[in-house]
Amino acid sequence: MTSADILLSATKLFTDSGLKAEDYFYYGEIILDFSIRNLGYARQVFFVQEQYANSLGFKNVVISTVVRNKDEGKANDTNSSQIEIWKALGFERTKILFEFEWPTIMSDGTTKPFRNTMVFWTKAI
Repeated sequence: MTSADILLSATKLFTDSGLKAEDYFYYGEIILDFSIRNLGYARQVFFVQEQYANSLGFKNVVISTVVRNKDEGKANDTNSSQIEIWKALGFERTKILFEFEWPTIMSDGTTKPFRNTMVFWTKAI
């Protein structure tokens, strides 16, 4: 599955939730190396993307994030700090959940396909 697959399935998910998928600019993945986190780069990246989305006429943006469970046995099994970042950037968590599979690093260092529960976060710009 790719980001394009997420978008294809999003239309029905959004419609079922009373939203129009075409009203939202979807951000692909934004992953920063650990060595440059907490330096304001994420805020800058989101700001530039919001400007771009706005230049295309969008009034709303959306991201999708993994819903982490502390018992999943992944190497980085909590994303509470990221949740605080998304909230601080003005995103609101929706109730729209879906699943997406990709190779995932487990806590024992191995990599295996893992089906992740994802959630959409939206923001008016």
